[in-house]
Amino acid sequence: MRDNYSGNFGGGCTHPPCSWSSFSSAFTVQEWPNTVPMVFSGFELGSRIHTGTRLLSGHNCPASVPANPCRRAFADFSVPANRTWRESWDSVTSLYAVRGAEDFETLTPGRNIVNSTDGSDVWSTDGAGVRQSYLVLNETTGVTPLENAIDDLICSKPSTLGPK
Repeated sequence: MRDNYSGNFGGGCTHPPCSWSSFSSAFTVQEWPNTVPMVFSGFELGSRIHTGTRLLSGHNCPASVPANPCRRAFADFSVPANRTWRESWDSVTSLYAVRGAEDFETLTPGRNIVNSTDGSDVWSTDGAGVRQSYLVLNETTGVTPLENAIDDLICSKPSTLGPK
């Protein structure tokens, strides 16, 4: 699973990790064993999914306590930006890695072609010889089921607080 910052697989990535690791990204995508599936999640997916509102407000969220480091991370990002939510690139990627597509996203088969010089990438629908796919939002269900699933997880109160 790779969280892709370049957005829409159209190239022109301005996120610093793209240029820092462009050769490594290209090498990894090109040399990844065909026996192991590789799923990409693009910028446009996570940017539409907003989570953390319940965690910040405390509404229906048992984990919304001041000592919660997750709550603090959401507050540190959201409050200065005058928002009550956060885009969810990493959360969507993690949710897919743990639960699979369920009813939330669809997988588009193809191939990611990464430019080893600048880190830009393009999605090709010709996936011959590779096991790559790209997560796409299921427009029928929309963002709400994903937002709710992620918020439910971050709002779950831990069963224990420390070693047993």
